Amino acid sequence: MNSATERTPTPPVARRSQHTDCLHGISVPDPYRWMEETESSETRDWIASQRAHTEAWLQRIPHRPAIRAWLDRMSAYERIGLPIEKAGRRFHTVHDGRRPQAMLCVSQGDANPRILVDPNTLSDDGTVSIIDFSPSSDGRYVAYGLSEAGSDRQTWRIHDVDRGVDLEDAIQTKFIWPAWLPDGSGFFYQSSPEADGHWLRAEDASRSLVFHRLGTPQDADTTVLSRPEEPDWLYSARTTDDGRFVVVTVSRGTFPETAVGVIELERGLDSFRWVLDGFDAQYLFLGNSGTSFRFLTTLDAPRKRIVEMRVQPGESDILREVVGQSEDLLE
Repeated sequence: MNSATERTPTPPVARRSQHTDCLHGISVPDPYRWMEETESSETRDWIASQRAHTEAWLQRIPHRPAIRAWLDRMSAYERIGLPIEKAGRRFHTVHDGRRPQAMLCVSQGDANPRILVDPNTLSDDGTVSIIDFSPSSDGRYVAYGLSEAGSDRQTWRIHDVDRGVDLEDAIQTKFIWPAWLPDGSGFFYQSSPEADGHWLRAEDASRSLVFHRLGTPQDADTTVLSRPEEPDWLYSARTTDDGRFVVVTVSRGTFPETAVGVIELERGLDSFRWVLDGFDAQYLFLGNSGTSFRFLTTLDAPRKRIVEMRVQPGESDILREVVGQSEDLLE
């Protein structure tokens, strides 16, 4: 590569600002903070120049069409995702190996899979994908999350499996797994805040655990647990197999320690109470038999053990050790 046209293209230069943050009394320079202003002309111009620079590099690759054709052939095979079974229906994804995104399907008995949602029809460029899905206990509904261009922010819709149509419900949030009520009338999920009416640009903090009832708008959802003074808290919910409880797990950012609370559905959606609120160890709910709950925990066991505890009003003590800590990590 001796000619001028074959020289390495010069990358675009990113301006370095004098921006500095003070974190816990320590000055931390952040010279590229200006790039977080995604709508500014400077940021957009820099992105455009980066894109042009990348394309200039890619155009220099010999046999590029042949390489792409080979990759297309190698990836053109059907992939079927791990199914979730509810009331005899198996919900799973199917990627045909030809189009950009996997489809959400349902199978029953020996019948061929039926397509419920095909995200390939939702955008011209094939960048809308199904990020996750959660069927209701009776298999009548399935909630599914759509992501645009790989964004962590998602729009969750509800599909009526029998009628083959989406409900009007639309939930905009981030990183959730819906915990359905046993009768399929609604679900719990972690809500994310908006910023000046634009939820895609909102800071990922100050979340809440809320309940959404089918057929109602998102702004009518009921707040179950919220701690504005704890903006780093993350909430997840899981309905027990017997349909009696919703187990709520709370973590503080990326710290492994968790707290646990329960909602006893017979007592109403507002019956939340803490069971383990000290953030003294990691607790992962495994399952229950009535009010006896089992957790995988690091409490007094850095390599983890399984314990059983009673979860009822006024009593949440560990009853016994089910699997003790060993020389190996328990997962």
